[in-house]
Amino acid sequence: TGGSSGTPARVYHQKNVVRAATGWRMLDWWGISPAANWASVYRDVNSSFKAKLIHFLQWYPTRHLLLNATSFSEADMKRFLRDFAKQKPELLHGYVGAIDVLAQYMLDHHITVPPPRAIWVTSAPITPTQQRKIEAAFNAPVYDQYGCCEIYWLAAECPKRRGLHMFYDIRRFEFLDDAGNPVSDGEYGNVVVTDLENYYFPLIRYVNGDRGRRLREACTCGCNLPLMDKVKGRISETFMLPSGIRLNGEFLTTIFDDHPESVRQFQVHQRQDGAIDISVVPAEGFADADALFEQVRAKLAAACHDEVPVSLQKVSEIPQRGGKLKYIISDIKQ
Repeated sequence: TGGSSGTPARVYHQKNVVRAATGWRMLDWWGISPAANWASVYRDVNSSFKAKLIHFLQWYPTRHLLLNATSFSEADMKRFLRDFAKQKPELLHGYVGAIDVLAQYMLDHHITVPPPRAIWVTSAPITPTQQRKIEAAFNAPVYDQYGCCEIYWLAAECPKRRGLHMFYDIRRFEFLDDAGNPVSDGEYGNVVVTDLENYYFPLIRYVNGDRGRRLREACTCGCNLPLMDKVKGRISETFMLPSGIRLNGEFLTTIFDDHPESVRQFQVHQRQDGAIDISVVPAEGFADADALFEQVRAKLAAACHDEVPVSLQKVSEIPQRGGKLKYIISDIKQ
């Protein structure tokens, strides 16, 4: 599973259900054929020689270029970008955090590549800062796709990018409060999904641990699939204050939304004693960054009603796990 329960679990999927078909529909929205060349910044799922050979033969002559997001060096990035320039893939796909690191490297070293037609990011919420950075580095639009290991293909953006179209013809979505009651459209709730394809291993009203909301408006792209907003956080990504007040992840992930150009990355961490630390990698050349950071710190402290100390530290790097940046960490068991 994707780790929503914190405990590994085994989920079975029917082999006679062509899961890739939903992905092909998504690619079609972006004007990309399944036979197009890809480049991925992702984990290496074909680890053995046999698996790599089968993958190559299945997709030949399509070329799939990989930068292993689990761990990569500057030399790996140089090699990947050199091959990218030669192969000119139409699609770049991968983890938000890993592509963000690659984009920053390109901007820092003034490296350009032939722009792909689309950049498909997944596995974590993308911030406005990251989206603008990635689009600037690759000169291509970024599209968000939402899914989980337990139930593949939940929602994705179309070229209008006014929300993510829920794959409502194969999934049932509910957005519920903590008591299990539906919330109104536009309000955040716990994401609850039913897989309508997997008859062998039914997942019915599965609480996947994410927080999201259904959008009221319809998209003008012509697709009738309803819209949801980008996922803002996880149920586990809430901070508990001594008074019992909870700070939800959808708020904590937006503390820099008013000035996304001020930061490269950030992380909010609540320690066992309740104290909250904000780690920030500042953006270069942003004027009055210190004053803005203090405003952010004070805003979070006010949201905490000054029940716990809130500090902010500027750092040069925030460690990632397998290409994923965890925005919110709590050491307090909920």
